[in-house]
Amino acid sequence: MSLEFLLVMAGFVLALALFIPVAVRASKNAIYSMEALKAREFLSGFRSSAMAISFLSDGSAKELALNPVREWQFSAGNSKATLSLKSKALNRSDSFTVSIPSEVKEFSCTLSRGKALRLEKVAGTTQLSLVSQTS
Repeated sequence: MSLEFLLVMAGFVLALALFIPVAVRASKNAIYSMEALKAREFLSGFRSSAMAISFLSDGSAKELALNPVREWQFSAGNSKATLSLKSKALNRSDSFTVSIPSEVKEFSCTLSRGKALRLEKVAGTTQLSLVSQTS
């Protein structure tokens, strides 16, 4: 091998080594942003389901499936629902809040992969629980 070839290869490897941290950070930011959009969509679906179930009879139930990349913190009560997510690697966190019917009982949990949020109307109120996701 020639010296010129080795110098060119060393320069290429060095340039690649400088680019990798930037690419990794951009990738983590993109994944986090997609996760935030997914969280907003889930919260919007929860709001729609909570409003719909408030008009149904006792015993009615609905499950909202989810598959988040990282764990989400969820709470509902006092006519609002809040979903929070955070990334320690990016030192970033976001919270999203929507208004919901006042019949929803207070509830908080950590949402993770393979779980579903169950809404059930019992005695005129909407009760929430975390259940294993059914396929």
